[in-house]
Amino acid sequence: MMPAMAKDRQQSTIADAGDQLRGGAPVDESSRLRVLLPVTAVYSVLLFSCVALHAATVNSDLWVRLASGRLVLENHVIPRHDPFTFTVFGERWIDHEWVLGAAMYALNNISYELLVIAATITALLPFIMMHRLAAKYRANDWLLLALVFFSALVGWRSYAVRPQLINPLFFVVLVWLIDSRRRTGSSLIWLAVPLTLLWANLQAGFLVSLAVLACWAVAALVERRDRSISLAILAAAATVPLLNAYGPELYRYALGASLGGNVDRALVVEWRSPDFHDYLNPPTLFGMLLLAYFGVRTQDPFRRLVGLGTLAANLTSARFVPFFALSLIYVVGPQLPQIALAKRATLTLRVLIPTTLMLSIAMALSTATNHAPTTRVPVAGLQFLRETAQGSHVYADQSWASYMAWSGWPVFFDTRTHQVFPEELVGDYHKIERTQGDWIAVLDRWRIDYVMMPPDSWLGEALDGLGWPRLFAGDVEVIWKRPSKPLPDDTTKHN
Repeated sequence: MMPAMAKDRQQSTIADAGDQLRGGAPVDESSRLRVLLPVTAVYSVLLFSCVALHAATVNSDLWVRLASGRLVLENHVIPRHDPFTFTVFGERWIDHEWVLGAAMYALNNISYELLVIAATITALLPFIMMHRLAAKYRANDWLLLALVFFSALVGWRSYAVRPQLINPLFFVVLVWLIDSRRRTGSSLIWLAVPLTLLWANLQAGFLVSLAVLACWAVAALVERRDRSISLAILAAAATVPLLNAYGPELYRYALGASLGGNVDRALVVEWRSPDFHDYLNPPTLFGMLLLAYFGVRTQDPFRRLVGLGTLAANLTSARFVPFFALSLIYVVGPQLPQIALAKRATLTLRVLIPTTLMLSIAMALSTATNHAPTTRVPVAGLQFLRETAQGSHVYADQSWASYMAWSGWPVFFDTRTHQVFPEELVGDYHKIERTQGDWIAVLDRWRIDYVMMPPDSWLGEALDGLGWPRLFAGDVEVIWKRPSKPLPDDTTKHN
């Protein structure tokens, strides 16, 4: 009898402690108006920011995604071999985003603005959901809303029309399922398995799902509850991604891209750790300090693991910033002191909300177009090449090459990097771009006839010094042609 009573008291203590560590029971919201006004205000500002950024930015990945989607929908095939280059034509291509590429192409065919709206909603929804999750532990006060807005500011560079926008959304859905299980014992946690399967068939970021489920399994071991179910779901979620168009190859690609020490990690900005000398990164640094403090301070093992895990991932690569930004809300939000909304502030919000919404709509309408903007790609330069150098080998800026692939011109290298290009070719591209090592020999080896780059690039200056004539200058591009005389053997002075 005594051991049983002691066990019951221990379980009750653990349950009570769990409730306390997770912020206690949900806080009652006394005034609907005082809740809805600040929430709507913050969401409106976020909507305005997302629309503004999408309207001003076309990510270089967009063009090759549209090209992939066109291949899927018009040829009715899943891309498996490269059709866009003269360097690796016909080689194996792990197009892990082919489903989303097809969706993007279909939306773009209707209207580019529709694609922008879909991307905006996908970017905004994770912050709304994470705010609602954090609000389950506290009232909707100004400090929590300020944290949501700050977190969106931290992750703003990730807002672009590209498939990886779905990764933060899936991350939040998974955290919500686990949190519901830990709060209420919800059986919906089993949805984590089909969620991971869907994630793996949409984007290679599905490995984040396994990391989050591993955090839950460790927390379950610490708390001595849900140990079996957490391990079972983790095992199932680690297995179902094999059910994809590329089988185990997708796993190898995802692991290599996320953990491997490839060339991109050293040279591509979004794969490097955040540069805190960049004047735009102080919010990220402050957010990291916040998450480190509150991540250690919380007694909830799952929150601690998610917070510190995303913090560590963010230090390794800027690609993980969206997960880190959302973890700020989940980990820090329930621990903040409450600051209630003053009644006098509601009048200001009554004016601010419709104004912000109207600005968002006006900006969307003013930038509305049926096609993606081409102001930052070499439209004129490509037309010049079509008229004067059809069939020639052209080395172009990586982001422009994606537009060239979309336009049907065989390219040297584009933004798909390790989906199709071997490490040696990735290195060759960066050698030429940075005029390093035997870059002139690389140009010769690939028989590059023309180079198309921005006028102020390192490569452009080096080509001018080597006597490559400038044949064409457009709004953003300059085209150099290989001179008829041989290049000098001594290349060290150009490195």
